Amino acid sequence: MRERQSEVEVQLDDLRGKLQALRGDLNTWHASAAGLHTQWEKVSRSLAVLEERQHALLSQQQSLQKDLSRLEEEQKARQQRLQDLAAERDRAANRAGRC
Repeated sequence: MRERQSEVEVQLDDLRGKLQALRGDLNTWHASAAGLHTQWEKVSRSLAVLEERQHALLSQQQSLQKDLSRLEEEQKARQQRLQDLAAERDRAANRAGRC
C-alpha cells in the first residue's frame, strides 16, 4: 500500500511539474501575443496615417491638375487675344500708312 501511495505521489509530482511548465509556456505565449498585438496596433495606425496621406495627396494632385488645365486654357485664350490685338494693330498701322 505504501509503495502504491509512493508511486501515485511521484506521478502526482510529475503531473504538477508538467502543469507548472505548461503554465509557464502559456504565460510566455500570452506575453508574446500581447507584444504582437501592440505591434499590430502600431502598424495599423501607421497604415491608416499613410492611407490618409495618400488620399490627401491624390486629392491635391487632382486639384492641381484641374488648376493646370484651367491655366493652360487661360494661356491659350490670352495668346489668341494677343495675336488678335497684334493683327488689329497691324491693320490699323496699314490704314494709317495709306492715309
